[in-house]
Amino acid sequence: MLLLFCRLQELHLTECESMRDRDLLEGIGSLHGLTSLTLSDGWNLTTEALARFFHRPTMTSIVHLFLIECCNVDDEVLKAIAERCNK
Repeated sequence: MLLLFCRLQELHLTECESMRDRDLLEGIGSLHGLTSLTLSDGWNLTTEALARFFHRPTMTSIVHLFLIECCNVDDEVLKAIAERCNK
């Protein structure tokens, strides 16, 4: 389904309590043109999945990133964000 939105540039997801690692990696991770991403309440996303997600080469196009109440953001995730989302 998300493949239909391959040209999507902005994605703002709120109340993501039910989002799981697979949703992030296989769903949102398939959107290569994102320049703006908001994830709110991603409590069930693991540190490992967040780090893998932000290590992807496609994350270099991100200009605006908002992580709200994503409690598993640690140093590894922040390092991945700093390396890939450097705009």
